[in-house]
Amino acid sequence: MLCECADVLCPIHKGSSRCTHEACGPLFRVDMVDESGTMMCEGCGDDALSSGLFTDGYGDDPTEAPAPCMGCGVAHPYNGGECCR
Repeated sequence: MLCECADVLCPIHKGSSRCTHEACGPLFRVDMVDESGTMMCEGCGDDALSSGLFTDGYGDDPTEAPAPCMGCGVAHPYNGGECCR
């Protein structure tokens, strides 16, 4: 599944409204009810999280978050733990 980031100002795909990288997992909007999330790649996800408009859905409790991948250091809870690279 490809990244669903549509932010034309995203530094990962500047000037384009679509990213072509593989998605690693969903992020969730904080300014509305978002039960399905937006699938994002690592780069777009980092940018989205830093904007403050998205969350990974795990809150402030680090025990809720999945362990990082041994291959790339990113948690991949929604694709069976498989590395996105």
